[in-house]
Amino acid sequence: MSQQIKFGTDGWRGHVGENYTFANVRRCTQGFASYLAEQGFQDRWVIVGHDRRYQAEQFAAAAAEVLAGNGFKVYLTAGPTPTPVISYAVVDKKAAAAINITASHNPYTDNGFKVRDENGGAIDPEGLIRIESNIPESEDEVKRTPLKDAIDAGAIVMFDAAPAYITHIETLIDLQPIKDAGLRVMVDPMWGNGAGWFPKLIGGGATEVFEISTNPDVAFTTASIAKIPIMTSIFRRINEDEDAETINLLQNMIIKSGNDPADWVMERVIHPSQAPLEVTDDMQALGLENTFLAGEFWFGAPLLKVYQTPANQREDISTDPDIYNQSTPSDLGMLLEDIYLCADNGQGTFKAVFSDEITQTECQMMLNYLSQNKLGTLLERGVPDVTEVAHKHGWVTYNGIMQTLGDAGIIFSPGGDYVLVIFLYHPQQLIWDNASFLVGQLSEAIYNFYNQNIP
Repeated sequence: MSQQIKFGTDGWRGHVGENYTFANVRRCTQGFASYLAEQGFQDRWVIVGHDRRYQAEQFAAAAAEVLAGNGFKVYLTAGPTPTPVISYAVVDKKAAAAINITASHNPYTDNGFKVRDENGGAIDPEGLIRIESNIPESEDEVKRTPLKDAIDAGAIVMFDAAPAYITHIETLIDLQPIKDAGLRVMVDPMWGNGAGWFPKLIGGGATEVFEISTNPDVAFTTASIAKIPIMTSIFRRINEDEDAETINLLQNMIIKSGNDPADWVMERVIHPSQAPLEVTDDMQALGLENTFLAGEFWFGAPLLKVYQTPANQREDISTDPDIYNQSTPSDLGMLLEDIYLCADNGQGTFKAVFSDEITQTECQMMLNYLSQNKLGTLLERGVPDVTEVAHKHGWVTYNGIMQTLGDAGIIFSPGGDYVLVIFLYHPQQLIWDNASFLVGQLSEAIYNFYNQNIP
């Protein structure tokens, strides 16, 4: 049975994976498309934009597909775009309306579906009621055109809303004196939608603008930590009562860190030869754009594809990541959070993206396997012996020399559960004793932070 969607101020907000799903975003867009058609806007363009929240880009694309399926032409922002910029784009493009995928000030676990009228402003309460009433009961009633087909047909046009907005701002504020002032400005957008905007507005002259927390994360070789994405893809394709051999391979892959079991279970469950690419597709569907597996583990395995990601295309830093498998600390952290939320309440991004293909019981099985990966060092070294650590570690050695070391896990502590991912890299050599000690010290510091008042 479809969930009822209630509009509040400017639109609808919900918890990702619980009620904010692709199906419900498409239903909302269908209701909005029907409303715009009633207003006689069938031949007008519609703006669709999004913020930097997890999966926002994919939700915006889903909305654009539905608008295209209903005969509208769509300007889809080519990247995260602040709300005022999206509103101004409606005016600048003389569009009929806009959809903004954002939850504003709501928690990071939420996302939203905001709507704007032809003036770029809020739609009146009567209009919101009308949109809500047009939302179909089932996704089966939604019309949509696949994104690529719509782009090829010119029904969806990717665009950058920034230049027109900045030109407009310059008619309201004289920015040149600020650019010429020779100031040194530090900006922390906190990964938010304002990232990149201060350099555009006041940089480029004597004033220097320094932003932090804006670059893509750093790409590392995942090595055995890649088995967490593999495990996720396997559980997407099996049942809770899967045959004993598959379960045995899964356990050996995670608990004993076996490379052969990893290859065998991928070939057995996913695809005889192309399984790594399907694992990558699953990760990209979850919004983990820097995570990929381009080949199996066995020595001499063919490289199936060369992946370029935002992280491995950075020019300011490189860890010389393996072209066969890569990820970033933030990608792996989000994946572990997805597993945790799914195991806790059956909701989260897995629910939003994969529907019921990965169950709460299966996520609990994943945590159980990861918790049995006993090493006694790295993340485990920094917490009391009785603490449960669901983790996967990995390192890379060439000719006996280690250059990359990592551990990614969920720590279940009295002061609260948390995700911690640590990677170390040295271009010449990491010394095991020093590197593992450092990871343990970092793990202990984080544990103590969350457990300051625990006796």
